Amino acid sequence: MLKKLFTAAVFIGMTATANAGIITTAWQGDVVVEQPMNFVDQSVSFAQFDSSLGMLQSIELIFSGTQHAVGSLTNTATAGILQEWINTAHIFLDFEEVEIAKIEVSADLNVPRAGIAFTAGQVLDVDLAANDSKNFSFTFSDDIFSEFIGTGTIGFDVGTFARTSVTRDGGNYDESLTTLASADVQVRYVYAVEDPTPVSEPGTLAIFGLALAGFGLRARNKKSVK
Repeated sequence: MLKKLFTAAVFIGMTATANAGIITTAWQGDVVVEQPMNFVDQSVSFAQFDSSLGMLQSIELIFSGTQHAVGSLTNTATAGILQEWINTAHIFLDFEEVEIAKIEVSADLNVPRAGIAFTAGQVLDVDLAANDSKNFSFTFSDDIFSEFIGTGTIGFDVGTFARTSVTRDGGNYDESLTTLASADVQVRYVYAVEDPTPVSEPGTLAIFGLALAGFGLRARNKKSVK
């Protein structure tokens, strides 16, 4: 029994531990979107995760965006009330024409509840800014997960377009607007590394000590019998 206990203590003491690692890579780009509905697309690539470093556990994608809308609104008809005006920059990340992440950054003109009275021919200057950020996570169960593993690069398309939403009572508002949109994409590889160095845990050392004590006691009993 003591011999088996000693063997178990040695075996448990030889188990390895796993260490965590994180690699972060980032991209940032600016695009100019001319309203209405001008679509802008550009390419971006990231280094893949080299599996020789360890086992990839998850991929964290931090997608941030900003917008700055500058221009004017002109009432080209009779007097009216402007009730709401919102400019939204839609920024999304595509892999092989499949959307994997998207943020919508909206800037509101902050129209008072009573609205803004607009006389015929009146011009309202617009200068608005906003930002937003979202986190996305991918694991083994996601189809795109394996695409991040390799020794080369993985490419994406960053697409952007802007759209305004106007609520009014009378009048007709002509927009002359330019939106400067920017995107910031961070990719974080979270992986585990096996440590080949044996590590003895406190419980293992206790069992090991008990086994040695048992061998000493057994040897003493043999001498007493003789």
